[in-house]
Amino acid sequence: PVSASELLELRKDFMTGSFKLRVEETTFSLKQYNTFLQQNAASITAFKTGQQVAFEAERERWKNRGQAEYVSESTLSEADAQNELDLPEGACAVTAHVTGTVWKLLVKPGQHVTAGSPLLVVESMKMEIAVDAPVNGTVRQVFCKVSGNVSAGQMLLVIQED
Repeated sequence: PVSASELLELRKDFMTGSFKLRVEETTFSLKQYNTFLQQNAASITAFKTGQQVAFEAERERWKNRGQAEYVSESTLSEADAQNELDLPEGACAVTAHVTGTVWKLLVKPGQHVTAGSPLLVVESMKMEIAVDAPVNGTVRQVFCKVSGNVSAGQMLLVIQED
């Protein structure tokens, strides 16, 4: 059994990518797996049906409470505050295309970049999405960090165009 505090720590580690997965080597038997599925077909179907009913009921509760399209206020205010920055002439803001987690930061302030070169990688829904430089220039400011959450449209960095 896992305590509530251990579960919270586990979730935090998973979200930040620091969860250590235990891998065990074994042999997979498709025949045994198919036999298992056939022997347990009724209980699997009953579980999936109950799961779907519970999910639909939960979604209906979210809709009734106005939470179906909820977006964190703290995330919005952070992204909005960054987008209100006054950029100097010739500066180009680079924003996140999707909501996700910064997986790799490939540049630092003062570094010269060329248009099309990758600046960072955002992980979203198990996909790695490269954010490329829109212009040639020098990275002036970086507003994100590795393992940090970003929102779609959030300013990630500023490039001073050549």
